[in-house]
Amino acid sequence: GGAGGHAALGGGGGGGGGALGSAIFNRGLLCLSSTDVITGNTATGGAGGGSDNGAGGSSGSGIDTRQAGGVYDAGASSPCFPAVVKVGNVTVPFLTTDQLAAIPVSVTDPSEHPVNGGQVDVTLASSAGTLAAGSADVSGGSALVLVLIPASTAPGTFTVDALYTPASTSGVLGAEDKTATVVLRAAPTLVRTTTLAASDTHCPAGGVKLDTGADNGAGNGIADDGILQDGEVTSTAYVCNGTNGHAALTKTTAIAAGGSTCPAGGVKIETGLDDGAGGGTADDGVLQGGEVTSTQDVCNGTSGHDGANGKDGVNGTSGTNGKNACSSAGTGSVAVFGLLGLLVRRRRRAARA
Repeated sequence: GGAGGHAALGGGGGGGGGALGSAIFNRGLLCLSSTDVITGNTATGGAGGGSDNGAGGSSGSGIDTRQAGGVYDAGASSPCFPAVVKVGNVTVPFLTTDQLAAIPVSVTDPSEHPVNGGQVDVTLASSAGTLAAGSADVSGGSALVLVLIPASTAPGTFTVDALYTPASTSGVLGAEDKTATVVLRAAPTLVRTTTLAASDTHCPAGGVKLDTGADNGAGNGIADDGILQDGEVTSTAYVCNGTNGHAALTKTTAIAAGGSTCPAGGVKIETGLDDGAGGGTADDGVLQGGEVTSTQDVCNGTSGHDGANGKDGVNGTSGTNGKNACSSAGTGSVAVFGLLGLLVRRRRRAARA
């Protein structure tokens, strides 16, 4: 404050009002004495003393209040500026294990200057009650509060209550923010495909193995990394390639007559797949005994009884008459008989001789 004015002839001068220079003002010390009276940017100085002998008045005193938004109320019970607390919204994945959620908090004065010192206490809650809590010291206007979310907490939205308690040197009042939330979201479902070679135990002709599960870090996996790991798999399915079919074969065997099955003989017809069943050889083009799945006998019919004789047919027409052969026949007969007589006479002569 300025020095008191000099008065002559016994009249005491009034004390001068004053203000501290801004260069020496400490922004951290915003809590003022309730005995100070603030007017504009200066403080009113104390009254100057006076005496008949002309002594100077006492020095005035004052304090700088040049703070944006700073309004001092001499009648208030606590003449300090309140802090401004802001909490950032956070989203974390659902996990089957305990997890730490980091909640950022900023603490400033009304002019958005960082506040140092003090502590922020954070409570995480839902309609069912408090879920988790944590605290952290404020430095440089910020704090990162870690809260432990219990394993397998159901996905949902939780409210955040951040309460700032200042230190004695913080120069601000405590404050609270209840506007932020922590969202615990369900882990995304992932699908992992694996190609299976032929002769696989699940797919003899090859195929694809499908594994599904949530990316939640179960079984020592890494949550939210976009990779379905073995411990996260909850379901497995197989999509197999189809196998080539076997040819259908037919085998025929003649059945001899006289048997009980086909007394007049017939054919035995056997059918089946060339699949090597019953110890046979698959796909060799020969129907073997173990491959037969159906047998059928086709028998010949037996001979029927002789039928009755039919009626005599009608007589045919008469033939034409032959030619008469008497003359030629007679001449021939005489010649023959003459020759026979000659032979008889010769034999008689020979006998006599």
